[in-house]
Amino acid sequence: MGYLFYYDGHEVELRLHKDLVVRLPMAVHLLIALALGAGLVLAGGMVRSMLAALEHSGKRRRERRRNAVDRLRQEGRSRLWSGEFESAEKTLEKVVRREPEDLESVLAPPGRSRSAASSSAPSRSCRAGAPVSVPTRSS
Repeated sequence: MGYLFYYDGHEVELRLHKDLVVRLPMAVHLLIALALGAGLVLAGGMVRSMLAALEHSGKRRRERRRNAVDRLRQEGRSRLWSGEFESAEKTLEKVVRREPEDLESVLAPPGRSRSAASSSAPSRSCRAGAPVSVPTRSS
């Protein structure tokens, strides 16, 4: 740049409009062009960085939500296996509300109600875990 200021200090016209003419030394025009280019590169990098940060935060949010649902599902299963049917049902209902397509939680056996416990028909559980009534033969 110093070379242009020292050896080539003549002014150059830059016509921006038919009535607007800018007369500056060639080195100043070159400095302005370099500054504009650097500014555009910086602005583009900032926009790209901002978009990447937004995308990353969305991924983190989805991951946290998925982990929370997995924890609820695991807690519901463990309560189901330990015999806490009512609390397991409530926990698995939360899972189904958050992920309606989760068939494992939908097919979990419901809590034992008094009417089911007092029914005379024996019941067996099917493979998915839901109770199934077994008809009895009457002679």
